[in-house]
Amino acid sequence: MQRPLHLSLEALTATVKRGEVPAFKLTIRNEGDAPERIIDLSAGRRRDLQDTYYDLVVTQGGNLVDMPRMISDPGPPVERDFLELKASEEVTFELTRFASGIGWLPPGKYQARVRFRQDPLAPLEKDLFSPYAEFTVRE
Repeated sequence: MQRPLHLSLEALTATVKRGEVPAFKLTIRNEGDAPERIIDLSAGRRRDLQDTYYDLVVTQGGNLVDMPRMISDPGPPVERDFLELKASEEVTFELTRFASGIGWLPPGKYQARVRFRQDPLAPLEKDLFSPYAEFTVRE
């Protein structure tokens, strides 16, 4: 079964200095025939929901990078935290803050992707993943 939502991810800052947090642009497009509900991160709304529902996963050379993570428990989303994407509509969010310690990465080349939870009550197997976006940390 094909999922109606298509994700793309781009590093807005392809190279960052050690200690800086890279920024990403996530685009979600509804390629289905019916509206789809997603957590709304536009205009800085409920940025705490990003930590849980738009989790950034970082790898290096195909291996998951173990990073420290802040505790982030935003509680359950409420109706106003969602937006509805109509068929053929898309939305783009800038992701600039993360619960993980991405700013502490040592110099090197990395890949990042977003693990997207569309439905907070669905099992983890229903999560969607964006393609990888590459970024580099330098001294």
